[in-house]
Amino acid sequence: MWRKLSIAGLGLSLLAAVLLLVNWGAVRVGYYKWQFRSAEEAMSVNQSAGHFFLSLPGVGDVQSRYSRARQALLSLGYLQELKLPFPVGSDWNGLVRHARERFPEGSWAMGFDQSRSMLNLTAPTSQIEAWKKLVSESVTP
Repeated sequence: MWRKLSIAGLGLSLLAAVLLLVNWGAVRVGYYKWQFRSAEEAMSVNQSAGHFFLSLPGVGDVQSRYSRARQALLSLGYLQELKLPFPVGSDWNGLVRHARERFPEGSWAMGFDQSRSMLNLTAPTSQIEAWKKLVSESVTP
């Protein structure tokens, strides 16, 4: 009986290894998306709940976990960075409001460069065209 169980266990282990090798990229993207969202949530809790949570084990490392997950998602091609023109006087508040409506999952970040004329955007690669359209709608000529 033990022999049958060990053969079945070995078979399942081999099957799991093959599935992981075949879908390794998807597994890595899934893992880093989880890390990315988890770190984002932890950072928002830290900001809203005061400094109590900063004393908990592992919480101080949230920013570095967020940065590592973001960099991994960029390397894996899940996220992409863009620089888009955004002249002074364009509708920043409208852009942020529409971005939150169109992309509620929050896997994006944006801000200005030092000249405040270029928008630095990090977003999922699958949403890049929609982001370009949204930004162009917010730019005043």
